[in-house]
Amino acid sequence: MSAEYKVGDRVRIIKRTRSHSDYSFHFTNEMAKLEGQVYKISHVGSSHIGSYPVPDDGYCYSLAGSGGFNWASSMFELVEEVPPPSREEPKVLDFTPKKKHYQLNFSV
Repeated sequence: MSAEYKVGDRVRIIKRTRSHSDYSFHFTNEMAKLEGQVYKISHVGSSHIGSYPVPDDGYCYSLAGSGGFNWASSMFELVEEVPPPSREEPKVLDFTPKKKHYQLNFSV
C-alpha cells in the first residue's frame, strides 16, 4: 500500500470527538493542543514505531513545526490550496458605437 499523503502536502490535524483519543495510534495531550492547526508534511517514514505497527495506511508522518511527534494518516486531513481571486480588470476586446465586448476573468 502506498502512503496516503506525500512530503509537502498541507494537512489539518483533526479534532477528536470525545475526551479520549479516537485514533488507533498513540496520541498525547501535547498533540491535542495542535488540533485544528495546519502543517506541512516534512517526512513520510517507516511502517513501525519501535515494535508497534502504524495503523491506517501503514506509514508514519512527521509534520514540520509540530514538535517532533509521529502521526498516522487518520489524524489529519488534506488542506486544498485555493488560488486567490483574480483582480484583473476586464479587457475591452472590441469597441464600436453599437456594442462592446468584454473579457471577464473569473476564479472559482
